Amino acid sequence: MATIPPRLASELLSATGIVCLRVVTLAGHPGRTRVTIGGLELRKAQGTRIWLRSAKQAERVMTELFSWRRATRRGPSLIIEADVTDVDRMVRARAALLGFAVTKDEHVDATMAALTARAEAAIARMQRDGSMKRLNREYAASSATSRPPYAEWLTERLRTEVPRFADLATVLARQPAA
Repeated sequence: MATIPPRLASELLSATGIVCLRVVTLAGHPGRTRVTIGGLELRKAQGTRIWLRSAKQAERVMTELFSWRRATRRGPSLIIEADVTDVDRMVRARAALLGFAVTKDEHVDATMAALTARAEAAIARMQRDGSMKRLNREYAASSATSRPPYAEWLTERLRTEVPRFADLATVLARQPAA
């Protein structure tokens, strides 16, 4: 059960719609940079991470970059003939021109840590007041052939049992621009 709080925190933060533009030097090609859209799975990925409020915002920034004459599409990524530092600045500038606030890695990490701590505290409270026993009986009573793994099932149940996590998860929407 140790993975439940971080998994729950990640799901709740993902539900806010936060999206990452990852900017990294193309492997084996200095002077060429890849920009990719992703989610929280990119939190610890190599390269620069530029967090935006939604996939729509990230796509708008990518469209702006694509219109730049040295950018080409390669699958879901853009390859730009420029140094990674220049592309990082360009992405941030395009986001600012479009009026999009950029969230720092530190804000994402702090929000994840706070959500995880709240999930751990809620589980401890539910263990003390007997709520976890009720959930465990409910899982045991479900059909063994059709039920998901316990961790997945419990994460989903806790998500509905502890709705106040959502207000912390939306904290990113109120973060100042980087």
